[in-house]
Amino acid sequence: MPGFGNLYLSQYTYLYGRPKQYYNFTSDVPQQASKYSYYPVVLPHGKGSVRWYRDSTANTVGLLHYKTDGAVKSIYSTTRSSTSYFYYYVAVSDNGQFVAGMSSTYKKLVLMRTDGLTFPNGKSYVEWSLNPVYSVYTYSITLTDKGVFLVTRPSTSSYQYNLWWAPTTGTQAPQRVNFPQTSGDTPYYINYYMVGSRDGSKLAVTVGNTSSSLKDIMVVDAATGGATRVTKTSANYYYPSSQWGYGTSGHYVDLSTQGTYVAYVKYTSSNNYDLYVSKIDGSGTEIHITSTANFNGSYKNIRSVRWCTDDVLTFSAYGSSSSYQDLYTYQVSTNTLRNVSAQQDST
Repeated sequence: MPGFGNLYLSQYTYLYGRPKQYYNFTSDVPQQASKYSYYPVVLPHGKGSVRWYRDSTANTVGLLHYKTDGAVKSIYSTTRSSTSYFYYYVAVSDNGQFVAGMSSTYKKLVLMRTDGLTFPNGKSYVEWSLNPVYSVYTYSITLTDKGVFLVTRPSTSSYQYNLWWAPTTGTQAPQRVNFPQTSGDTPYYINYYMVGSRDGSKLAVTVGNTSSSLKDIMVVDAATGGATRVTKTSANYYYPSSQWGYGTSGHYVDLSTQGTYVAYVKYTSSNNYDLYVSKIDGSGTEIHITSTANFNGSYKNIRSVRWCTDDVLTFSAYGSSSSYQDLYTYQVSTNTLRNVSAQQDST
């Protein structure tokens, strides 16, 4: 390929959905080109695709952007060494204009553009060193149209997790998000499976004192990094699923398409789930969708919580039987719950 020397190309092995869209690149071992069947990372909205590459002539690694017109452009490159490389997980924004990943011993966050424009530094990418950082949860990288997020741990002795945020404008270095206190405590644990709203304006995250004690739902503004505690009282909450895709059943937290509402699941035992909806600013009273007043199911094992619009939510749950699930919709504006797949409404 002219201009790129002797290239080894690899692409994703796992696709986790949108707008988080993890893509797991394989390592830069030349023999892997013949050991695996590779496909490009396809960007949304006809933006082309992205591939990892290694240039053995220039001794560089990075990402190539393949445009739909056949043009190929390097959107990021760095010198390849034992301490300088590009890690396997990347995230893609829902508009397809941004890609984010980690480089150089996991401690540099890299934000790249695929739209042909440049950041204020005049390049198609901007990279920032994160400090203090002991370990980076690379699979936590979450990218919306307006912000990039990453969970880290600062030291071996500290279990105070940090959530980093930076705007996709590239004008501001990553900052640690300051969460409001929850029941008088500062959250120590941040679950690294997060979810953004479809318009890219908000991010929902579950936090708590330990990984097994997720006590609050927080919403972060993707443009400013400001965090709001949505839940009124600490309880047990599920987190967004690890595989944020439309085929994933275990998805328990979701933001409405315009970031107006957040839906979330509380639980008190393995089979006692309840679904709620709240405004993302925490105002008003949370709506208990699966209350006994409007839900006749006694075995409420809720799955696949998804917003279709900014007003209509879908989810699956066991109704009056524990042997099968039904598909439900809930409309906020009319406060209407319907059992779509059953013969009659749940009411």
